[in-house]
Amino acid sequence: MSYIRCLSNPESLYVYASVENRKQFMILCHRIKPPMASFSKVPFDDFHRVKVPFGDFRRACIEWDKLDGYCDIKCGKLRVREILVFEETGRIVGKDRGLYETRETRFVVRVQHGRQWFNLWRTTWEYLVNRVVEREK
Repeated sequence: MSYIRCLSNPESLYVYASVENRKQFMILCHRIKPPMASFSKVPFDDFHRVKVPFGDFRRACIEWDKLDGYCDIKCGKLRVREILVFEETGRIVGKDRGLYETRETRFVVRVQHGRQWFNLWRTTWEYLVNRVVEREK
């Protein structure tokens, strides 16, 4: 079952549900390149894939929907948080450096599972959260 298709967002994110050995997973496929994403060990069809247990992904989306403003959610190995990063390097801006920094920065939502991570625009993440919450009703 597809939750978001790659042509509908600037990150080329494609998210779908999968079942392996009677366990449900969410597969997050993206074409985000470093420095806005970690390297994936096995790129396939130019997409990087991150496999997340369905329950962890679902709980993170529901929790995000309940909160307003800055979020930092952990569910199992999945962590979703809003961060400020330097555009050219993708590194997180330190709390003490943000106000006086002259380099270009932007707020993003970092989705991290284990050692793999990628940054999304908040709009894309919110759309995905809304799709998951809709299906829960």
